[in-house]
Amino acid sequence: MSGPLSAVMAEVAAGTSSVPEMARHQGLDETVVRAALDHLIRAGRITRAALGSECATDGCAGCPVAAGCVAAGPRLISLSLAR
Repeated sequence: MSGPLSAVMAEVAAGTSSVPEMARHQGLDETVVRAALDHLIRAGRITRAALGSECATDGCAGCPVAAGCVAAGPRLISLSLAR
């Protein structure tokens, strides 16, 4: 399997936690990375978990799920490959 979905899954497996980092490592546009993350989460290939009530220092810009965030406030998110 190759392409953006595989690239994003590899980044999650490696522990990369921000969209900008994933995009930079894989040479992808951040919009593509966000779309891939959204798809993989909906498909159950990646799980996300809220770790707290605060965002990372770069806020939504570095959040891998900012587009799909439904939290009442900012939340720190953890991504992992689904088992």
